[in-house]
Amino acid sequence: MDMIQLLKEDHQRVKTNLEQIINRFDREMMMQCARELQLHMRLEESILYPEMQKRQETRHLIDESYGEHQEVKDILERVSTMQDEQRCVSELKTLLKEINHHVTEEENELFPQVQQLLPPNEIEHMTRQVMQMREREMAEQRF
Repeated sequence: MDMIQLLKEDHQRVKTNLEQIINRFDREMMMQCARELQLHMRLEESILYPEMQKRQETRHLIDESYGEHQEVKDILERVSTMQDEQRCVSELKTLLKEINHHVTEEENELFPQVQQLLPPNEIEHMTRQVMQMREREMAEQRF
């Protein structure tokens, strides 16, 4: 399994978990989902985005992705301290819309460019980096 497939699996898992939380609010599950989402964003921002930002063909997509990640981080920060369940669910609905938009762009525009622009050995190297960072952070319980 390569980095692209790992990131796509993250996308699907986060979307599914958010939908479940919106339909049946569970604060503990929300916080776990937030940790997973934060780990996913750190992986992309540490490994994938810097490499693709070097390339003229994908620089605009990466700049936009950083902005979208910041919007997600802002929402996660707000819901982490929110006590009102209805307001929290409303914010999570906004978060899900943001994530759906981001995932569509990433999977339909960025990922195909990654596969086109990077040689297989570079993708393999980045895959190992993603897996090592994920294992390290999960061991440290930073996720």
